[in-house]
Amino acid sequence: MKLVGSKTEKEIKSELLKNTSSVFSKSAESHVKTFFLDNDLDTTKVIVLDSFPDDRIVYYWLLIESRMVGRVEVELDCPECTGMDTFTLLEYRHKLSKIQQIKLAVAMELLATET
Repeated sequence: MKLVGSKTEKEIKSELLKNTSSVFSKSAESHVKTFFLDNDLDTTKVIVLDSFPDDRIVYYWLLIESRMVGRVEVELDCPECTGMDTFTLLEYRHKLSKIQQIKLAVAMELLATET
């Protein structure tokens, strides 16, 4: 998807940066950040696409190195049980709405400009 610098894209970029910063900043005490650090994964090449609370679990969708998408599952009652499933970009893109496609394209651009 080609980005054109629209207002929507700028709003999405701001949201992505805010969400990613809140999860991976130096001062953040997040279970996702802890999971990445405990597994020697590089948090500087990750963008938080979305997060969804569901009863006692919070799901985070992450773009990792512009090559795969991870779904991290944080159990609030048992944070040490945090785990991650990964998907190819093709698998993830399969049923995305137009806005979700834009969000993914903006996230990919963000990672490309940070390297």
